[in-house]
Amino acid sequence: MKPFTKAGPTHGHGGEAPFSRILTVLRHVLRLAVRTDPGVARLIVVLTVAYALSISAIALSQRWIVESSRGGIALGVIAAVGVGVAGHVVRGACQRIQTHLQGDLADRVAMLLTDETLRTTAAIPTITHLEDPESLNRIAVLQRGIRKLAQSCWTMADAAAAALSLLLSMVLLASINPVVIGLAVLAAPPIWFGKRGQRIVAAAEDQVAETMRHERQLHSLCVSPESAKEIRISGSGAYLSDLADQRWKESRVVERTARSKAALWHVAGWACYAAGLIGTLAVVARLVQGGHAGLGDLVLVITLSVRLRTQVSDAVGGVGEIGEVRQVAVEYLWLRDYAESRPVGQEPAPTRIGQGLLLKDVSFTYPHHDREVLSRINLSVPPGSTVGIVGLNGAGKSTLIKLLLGMYRPAQGEIVLDGIPTSAMNPAQWYARNAAVFQDFSKFHLPAGQVVGIGDMARKDDETAVRRAVDGAGAAGVIDVLPHGLDTLLGTSHAGTELSHGQWQKLALARSLMREEPLLAVLDEPTAALDPQAEHDLFERIAQRAAEAGRRRGGISVFISHRFSTLRMVDQIVVLKDGKVLENGNHEELMAAGLHYATLYKAQENAYALSAGQEKETGRKWKK
Repeated sequence: MKPFTKAGPTHGHGGEAPFSRILTVLRHVLRLAVRTDPGVARLIVVLTVAYALSISAIALSQRWIVESSRGGIALGVIAAVGVGVAGHVVRGACQRIQTHLQGDLADRVAMLLTDETLRTTAAIPTITHLEDPESLNRIAVLQRGIRKLAQSCWTMADAAAAALSLLLSMVLLASINPVVIGLAVLAAPPIWFGKRGQRIVAAAEDQVAETMRHERQLHSLCVSPESAKEIRISGSGAYLSDLADQRWKESRVVERTARSKAALWHVAGWACYAAGLIGTLAVVARLVQGGHAGLGDLVLVITLSVRLRTQVSDAVGGVGEIGEVRQVAVEYLWLRDYAESRPVGQEPAPTRIGQGLLLKDVSFTYPHHDREVLSRINLSVPPGSTVGIVGLNGAGKSTLIKLLLGMYRPAQGEIVLDGIPTSAMNPAQWYARNAAVFQDFSKFHLPAGQVVGIGDMARKDDETAVRRAVDGAGAAGVIDVLPHGLDTLLGTSHAGTELSHGQWQKLALARSLMREEPLLAVLDEPTAALDPQAEHDLFERIAQRAAEAGRRRGGISVFISHRFSTLRMVDQIVVLKDGKVLENGNHEELMAAGLHYATLYKAQENAYALSAGQEKETGRKWKK
């Protein structure tokens, strides 16, 4: 969904944006509201205008009643009462209806904006923004304020209605004496001071966005089933909760200080208004004494002075809400601009690999960091190859595969497939050509068949394909013990069946096998929860499958595993250390070289041999 035509960049985190662009967002929201329910939108406008006229109608009716009573005009009194009753009805009952309709319509528009925001975020070809704290803070501000944005057109309408009502009051006061209009003019300081206070509050909310996100994450850990087990064992729940409370208190101190400063600005504005009201009443009283004004005029002034407080309050509140909406609109514009500024390739992704995959001087650095995670990576992978990536934790293995898949873009260099940079390919098509299972795989709380099937959306309901993927991942035993097989709802969030971590991992692996002949298949520690023998057997099945895909379409398979013995069967092993390629070759070549890979392999082999010997010794002792 494209909400508006891009009209220029948005500057700065929570910063300024051209007023014309803010209006563009508000027009977009208004179009969504009208499209959602045209009849309700029109009715809200009518009620808003009627509400704006109600105070003037009430004030006029009271002056009319006094003047008609003094002149003995019974019909005038009746008419004045009728106008006053109508004003009070509109002010009371119609306002409730208007508020209810605005709230209901805003909820529906908020759903559309939420969907639009999620689609915009998902359409960004890379995931760098989802791992950047600053971007996450901005997205959090937008998500929290989406309801305000959905309400924005009515917030503007209410503010305009308050301004219109205030203007009519000024006209009525001026009709008595131009000097009296000063009472309405003195309504300006509360509005101006209120706007200044709101800027202080908005800046504070922007400042604590990251702190609040951290607080929510810590509290979420205390109630999430994934972390609950470890928290119970370690007894760290109280500590994490206290840490979250500390973050909450830190943010509250900042916000409370800002709101206190804003309140002082409000008090100063209202003090100006109070002084003006006292002076105005004194002036009108003298006019009445001198015969230059009637009792009805005095009643009018008293009535409007009481109502002006409400009018000014509505205007100040409207200005404050507009300020909050503006902040959310800035983040909304930032997300749209960010999405549009990310280069999206247009070249069609190939359907087979003919020449191979080439990495040329590829370097990568995470946003707001100086240290390179990967530095000048040069690799050549022939079509149909199987590649193993090894290295200690932090060597850059996971970062490298995300670059290969197109989830990151190289800071320098390029990744080329069959002569075409992967960054120049249509990202949706390139993703559709790939398959992957990650170390931090997702646990989808869906029926088991869908948990596997969504690995290939075109065949997610194809039970034969799902069964084939389950068998290939060695996950048939997981499905067989479920009460309703593939139809069993998994996960505890909806009263489903919970699985062990290893069972979830097998289903994640099955999900990656739904695409049977991917051009690039990535398996990042896909069997970490399995024992070495089960892992070896599974790798053999996957390697055989990869070989078939390689023969048919030139597909390349990339494996990451901490168990080096499982990678002996791959064609090429890439050894990473500190973000650089230290060695590159097959198992025999690297062992013959006797360098870093050989050292790691022998250390792991000795460790396994020692562990096996200890197990045998323990077994003999138990037999005795």
